[in-house]
Amino acid sequence: MVLACSSASKPGFSPPANDGGGDDGSATSSSSSSSSSSGSDVPGYPPGPYGSSPGFTLNDFSASGYRLGPGQTDSTKLPWTTIDVAEYHESSVCKCLLVTVGATWCGGCMAEQPMLVQAHAQDPSFCVMGILQADLGTNGMQENASKADVDAWTQMYEQNFYVVQGSDETMYALVDGHGNGSVGLPFSLIVKPSTMKVVGQIAGVNLNAHDYAMSLCAAQ
Repeated sequence: MVLACSSASKPGFSPPANDGGGDDGSATSSSSSSSSSSGSDVPGYPPGPYGSSPGFTLNDFSASGYRLGPGQTDSTKLPWTTIDVAEYHESSVCKCLLVTVGATWCGGCMAEQPMLVQAHAQDPSFCVMGILQADLGTNGMQENASKADVDAWTQMYEQNFYVVQGSDETMYALVDGHGNGSVGLPFSLIVKPSTMKVVGQIAGVNLNAHDYAMSLCAAQ
């Protein structure tokens, strides 16, 4: 499988392929959906089956990053810390969660940042977790993003939502098993926090991501 910008193909990872459902923003499910038995060690996390396709309970994962928010959008003033996706399940504010995976070289990923910042500012119940998954190494090949990449990314866009560093764990938990050999970035999962069920997915930039995601979460 290749991670590719939705507008231009780039070199990418090649994890095992397994079609995980529609990548056009539709809430699809399939017997070949990406699934996992990884579960969660967090008390109270919803039961499985676990996976990253619609209908599954999202794989629990943690990653290092910044707890940015409306009250603090400057990552230089925050500690680098571990953030677990289970925190959104415990939130009394979040009614819908968009977990969005991007890369430093992806124009669509850059374009969606101001849109997501505005959407979360206008509706705090629409929560976002940004995963900066990939960068291009000196050899031109794709590699996991570094802390320095996350620093530059958050200082450029001043997100008002959590942003974390991508890793092999986030790749496995969120991306593996989707697409037909290629996943367009940004790639987002729509999750209902009260159940942590994946209710939809988006590949590429969706200018109506807030309304689309909130409608799917409300329908569940």
